[in-house]
Amino acid sequence: MARRSDSSPQELQERVLAQTCAMLEELPVSQISLREVARRAGYSAGALVHSFGSWNYLLLRVNAETLDELAAHLNQTLENKPEPARALHQIAQAYLDFALTHRNRWRLIFEHKLGPQEPLPEWHNQRIQNLFTLLERLLGELKPGATDKQLQTATRVLWGGVHGITVLCVDEKLFAEPDIQGSDLIDSLINNYLQSWTASQA
Repeated sequence: MARRSDSSPQELQERVLAQTCAMLEELPVSQISLREVARRAGYSAGALVHSFGSWNYLLLRVNAETLDELAAHLNQTLENKPEPARALHQIAQAYLDFALTHRNRWRLIFEHKLGPQEPLPEWHNQRIQNLFTLLERLLGELKPGATDKQLQTATRVLWGGVHGITVLCVDEKLFAEPDIQGSDLIDSLINNYLQSWTASQA
């Protein structure tokens, strides 16, 4: 295994992040420790703290990796340039698909909390904002006269609904008949919301 003495700081971080992401594909974060990640990656726990600042900031970097992968997954659905309403459906379904495929990593994005003396870096805020910006652009194409505030509100209402259904699907708590799928609920939500959104005055 490579050690800090023969690895660059970038190589250390890349190896550790890859190892942590791989472990999260199999285990929830509650069953993962800094010491175990360090052992599997071939470094000391102290080297990881020195490089990332803390276990919390290491997990935040994992979240950044996950958000980047999620953004790429969502944007892939837009490669054929679907019309805005169809694009919103495809993005929502891709969001559900990503969450079901990477349950522990997806959960970590929303469950992870920094300590009171650990400010959230701007690079993390920007990743989140980029996802909302994508939705705002599509909603704006459906309703060109909408104000920025209306777009921000609509984006968060729509995402909140999709996210809520996704949480229930990931936790297997839909409590519905087997033929009622989360994907069907998401389609119904978007259809009804967009009908109301486009019909109301800007």
